[in-house]
Amino acid sequence: MTMEVAHGMVVAKIRSFSSFMMHNCAGELWKQVEFFILRMEKMFTAAPKAIKYRKKIFYFEQLCFVLLFPDNSP
Repeated sequence: MTMEVAHGMVVAKIRSFSSFMMHNCAGELWKQVEFFILRMEKMFTAAPKAIKYRKKIFYFEQLCFVLLFPDNSP
């Protein structure tokens, strides 16, 4: 997998998750989630070589899981 493809996958997952959360959160919770998503997107795109892309995807999926199912966090 090339860096460009992996980068695209990470950004697509972030945007997809953002869209999902926007439709399933209300008011203040959405503001917090939006802030978190924007910070996460900056972290993943600002220093692309700092973390390997597969690890970025793994970390992103773990963060999504924790946000969606806080009582069942790994």
